[in-house]
Formats: sequence, C-alpha cells, structure tokens
Amino acid sequence: MWTSNHNNAVLLVVLTLMTLVQTRLLFARDRAVDQRILAEVTRELCREERFQNLRFEVEDMVVRLRGSVSLLEDKRQAMQKAQTFRNVRMVISHMGVKTGRMPDALLLNRLREQVAQDQNDTIRLQVKKGGVTIQGTVRDDAHRESALSTVAGTSGVVWMEDRLQMDGNKRGPTI
Repeated sequence: MWTSNHNNAVLLVVLTLMTLVQTRLLFARDRAVDQRILAEVTRELCREERFQNLRFEVEDMVVRLRGSVSLLEDKRQAMQKAQTFRNVRMVISHMGVKTGRMPDALLLNRLREQVAQDQNDTIRLQVKKGGVTIQGTVRDDAHRESALSTVAGTSGVVWMEDRLQMDGNKRGPTI
C-alpha cells in the first residue's frame, strides 16, 4: 500500500526528471542558436580580407572576437557587424590593432588635417602613444560617426576615447 510519503517521493522524482529533460532541451536549443550565430558571423566577416586574422567564439549568445586587424576602424566595424545578428546579446572584443607606428606629433598633425577636412564642428584631438582622445562638440550623430571613423581609419591609431558631445549627450565609449 502506498503512503503519502511514497506518493510525494514519486512525484518529486517525476518532477526532477521533467526538469532535467526541459533543461537539456533548453541547452540544446541555446547551443543551436550559438552555432547559428557563429556560422552567420563567420560567413559575413570572413568575406572581407581585412577580417581574415580574426577568430570567432559564441557562447550564451555572446560573440567574442579574437585576433588582430590593421586599423582601429576595422575593429569598430567588426564589432558593429557582429552585433547586428539576431539573438546576439553582446559582442566582446579581444582584438588587437597592428598598425604602423609613427611619432605622436606626426599622427596628431595628420589627424587634424583629416578631421578638419570632414568637419565644421569644434573638435580637439590629443595623441599619446598612438592612442587618441577626441573631444569637442558635433552637430549630430552623422558628424560624430564621421569624425570617429576618420580617426579610427587612420594608420597609427591603436585606440580611441570618444569624448565628443552633441546636444548635451555624454561622451561615448573607449574602443
């Protein structure tokens, strides 16, 4: 004869087994999503020669980019492209920028010329060991993106800190 304790124990075993089955199905579904994201990111980014030195990992819908690129702009674009795929929660960069080095003063002069050609905004640049801090005011997102892309697309820039402001917005991220 079954007692109440036996019924509870059987019910507990059944619930535990159901939870395990659902968990395994969930993990299998998550792995399938990760594999789809990995295939899409790999297919898209490997089309371009500038991304040939990159490796991709996906776990829990988080994309990790590893390797090196020759321009900081390539790093920015790889991160932006990886973020566009469905179900990607986050993109983490472990990419290095292997670009030709030049004296800071020469890099600063080159950047000032290029940014001045593209912008009518008030932008100030500082360069230290190939890192660029860009600050000032821009009119809109298009001008901000243009300035950032110009700086990041210049050989010799290894990192950039965005301190640009627009209509009272706070500064952007360090790349």
